[in-house]
Order: sequence, then C-alpha cells, then structure tokens
Amino acid sequence: SPIVTLCPPGEPPKGVGKPLPGVQVCVIHPETEERLSGQKQGEICIKGPNVFRGYMGKNAPNPFIEIDGEKWYRSGDLGTLDSQGALLYSGRMKRFVKIGAEMVSLTALEEELSKHAKKKGWIPQDEETPQLAVGVFEKESGKPLLVLFATFAASPQEVNSALRDLGFGRIVKIQGVKQVAEIPMTGTGKIHFRRINEMLQSEQ
Repeated sequence: SPIVTLCPPGEPPKGVGKPLPGVQVCVIHPETEERLSGQKQGEICIKGPNVFRGYMGKNAPNPFIEIDGEKWYRSGDLGTLDSQGALLYSGRMKRFVKIGAEMVSLTALEEELSKHAKKKGWIPQDEETPQLAVGVFEKESGKPLLVLFATFAASPQEVNSALRDLGFGRIVKIQGVKQVAEIPMTGTGKIHFRRINEMLQSEQ
C-alpha cells in the first residue's frame, strides 16, 4: 500500500497526518456518495499518482468513484478531515455497523468490553490474546443484531449494563452472548471475523 499521509516535521502530530504533496484526500457519505465537509465522518477517498489504476481481470471489482468529474479510490476506511486538513482515521467500514442513525464501531465495543471483563475478573489481567468478539446478524427487516462471542460466561443483561457504564448509548445493545472455548484467529494473530460470521450464521 502506498503512503497517503504523513505528520509534517515540526508540527504537532494529529491523526495520521496530512496528505503528501500531489495526493488528495476527501470524505464521502458511504451510502449517498455525497462529498462531506465540516469535519463529518465518512468513507475516505484518495486521488494521486501513487494510487493504482485498478484490479486485473475482466470481472474485477471497480474500487473507484467519480467525484466532480475526477476518479477517486474508495479506501473502505472511515475517517474525518479536520479544519487543518489532517486525516483522523476511525477504522475499517466493515467493522462499523449502522444502528439507527449512528455508526457504531465494533472494534471500540470489543476494546472497552475487554477492559471491563478484566476488571470484573472474567478475563485474566495478563491475558493478551482476544477473549471476545462482536458479530453482526441482520434480520430480514435489515435491523442489525449484535452478538457477543466470549470465552467467559456472562449474560446479555450484564454486558448491556457494562455498555451503559462505559458510556455507550441505549441504542447499542447486545442481543445474545455465545460462550466459546476460544476466539478463532487468523494465521497473522488477528481475530478471524469471517469465521465469527460463519459461527453466527450456523446459530440462526
């Protein structure tokens, strides 16, 4: 992947920095594809000489979008541009879920619940490998349901009470908790979210 932003020498670091010379970054609404301003969060799009021309193959997906007559690369990441042009990175779009009008970060849920679980003694304080993961199941109505996979026993009521204490709004609610022997991991040591989704689908 090419370098897109850099924190300029001599300036206080902010976010992931500002676009390199010749590189442009903008933020669009993920659904309407409208270009956003005013430090609103949206999908990060990139344009510049360091952006590839496209995927090989006749049936390859098109990762580009036309904005104001110009071709931009859709990164699949969420972020915000501040008033000084610095890019504030939020995370991968696939790790966000829209609940009501709010974009909820599943990664943030997992991080905060992991801290809470260690305080409660559900997870050993010195445990470094992930012991929980949040999966999303969409009903036919399109409403997303959040399910927590965890190596410890906890009720949905306990988890949702923890979410309130951690500052998450009432719209963010865990519908069920599935206790598992271990959280599936990839060969690179990350949570295997595809496997999590497969486990979730098999439960339905």
